[in-house]
Amino acid sequence: MLGVVIWTDATESKAIIWCENHGKLTFLGQHNHADDILKVDQGDLIQFDLAEHRTMRLAQNPRKIAQHYCADLDGVLAKAQSVKSDIKKAMPERDKARLAPPKKQSCSVIDFAETRQKYKSAAPGAD
Repeated sequence: MLGVVIWTDATESKAIIWCENHGKLTFLGQHNHADDILKVDQGDLIQFDLAEHRTMRLAQNPRKIAQHYCADLDGVLAKAQSVKSDIKKAMPERDKARLAPPKKQSCSVIDFAETRQKYKSAAPGAD
């Protein structure tokens, strides 16, 4: 799996990763006493093996593919939030439509055997 590091804690050797499949975020936790700790920074592109434990996704065997792959991640996220706010202001009915309960529609159950019989008897030349 590939992912971009969106948060790190260098002192604890931890990171949160946004994955290529846009699923749940993935946690990378490395033991501080290990010799092979991968140093990652926000915006780095890493490849890793994905494991799931209960409701948590875990990154294992991380390998750095590109350093500062998305160096302006804070700016990208801020711009996305700004665009989202602009859309809400420009299209307030969009949110109302999304939150409104679906309109009730009436329906009726048709007995096909009965309906078929009515059409047969009404057709010219019917027995």
